[in-house]
Amino acid sequence: MPSTSYIVHGALGLPESTLAFDYAHGCSGYVYGLALAKNYIETGIVNNVLLITADTYSKYVNQKDMRTKPLFGDAAAATLVLGKESSKELLSNFKFGTNGKDYGKLIVHYGRSRMANADVELAHTDVFDQFGNARNDAHIYMDGKAVMQFTQSVVPKMVDDILKSAKLNIESIDNFIFHQANKVILDSLRTLCHIPDNDKYWNDTSDIGNTVSSSIPNAINKIQEANVPLGKRGLLVGFGVGLSWAGCLADLSMIETGK
Repeated sequence: MPSTSYIVHGALGLPESTLAFDYAHGCSGYVYGLALAKNYIETGIVNNVLLITADTYSKYVNQKDMRTKPLFGDAAAATLVLGKESSKELLSNFKFGTNGKDYGKLIVHYGRSRMANADVELAHTDVFDQFGNARNDAHIYMDGKAVMQFTQSVVPKMVDDILKSAKLNIESIDNFIFHQANKVILDSLRTLCHIPDNDKYWNDTSDIGNTVSSSIPNAINKIQEANVPLGKRGLLVGFGVGLSWAGCLADLSMIETGK
């Protein structure tokens, strides 16, 4: 304690009437944050929301574990969601899912609250697998095969559910912006979701890797830098830690025009 949101509030000099809170949700966290922002604004609790996502997974990566070291990067993003009178929803068709029974497929076991009496030295003791990768309780453990299978099983169905709820099809979507987990997973999901291989589907983790909750807003920034048009129908999809998944439609043209 205190929550990071309070520290950011003070650093920005925001008014005392500001509502501030933290939530932790990993890879699907950006879409969850947009849903929270939408609900708080539409119910009149707030007028605008500053949604900040930030993950520094490098401190949890074992430098001798090549199963995880090449994948993750540190990043933060800030998204200002403004309340705006409109004849249509600019954020819509949210879908969510949770598979809590498999939370251990992507986890850092060692934590001061959860394992307050754990032996520190033992928690940092490496165990090597048959490929020479080191793992311990203080660093990220990921069952890569299980996470891949989970992603392939839930994301295509969620994409289909979102499109059906909006009475749209794949061709109706201007931008597909999925959580930028890694190129292999993104290539697989594009094929399984029957999405054309073009600029509409963003797949680029080349310089920053998997930035967890910030990967979708970072991808939006990179799309703008690449001069790829942002349209009125963006399909945003997050998936990972939890295990959890979330998706929605967003009018991204509002970002492009600065309105």
